[in-house]
Amino acid sequence: MVLTLYGLDLSPPTRAVRLVCAALGLDYEYKLVNLLAGEHKKPEFLKINPHHTVPTIQDDGFALWDSHAIAVYLALKSGNDTWYPSDARTRAIVHQRLHFDDSMLFTRLKDLLVSLY
Repeated sequence: MVLTLYGLDLSPPTRAVRLVCAALGLDYEYKLVNLLAGEHKKPEFLKINPHHTVPTIQDDGFALWDSHAIAVYLALKSGNDTWYPSDARTRAIVHQRLHFDDSMLFTRLKDLLVSLY
């Protein structure tokens, strides 16, 4: 079964997952989810992801959302430790960077954009 990525091109987390797929050489089917039209809140999408967020992947009946979790999953599944090293200290640095992005950069960007509107 082919990996399916649900996302929106304007979403930085969706673009991050697409970059991970490209770096790992993974094929996937891309399904656009138009957030402005409310497609992420339709029953068929909520069955896949009750948090109604993008990106979301489906892999042989397994659904996962959050770009960081998806990136780690794909790297582990690929068996290529170039992008997700097996060494504990090096992997810890990868996690540090992922969580810095999640907790600091993306949160501040979101707050800035919300304040503009």
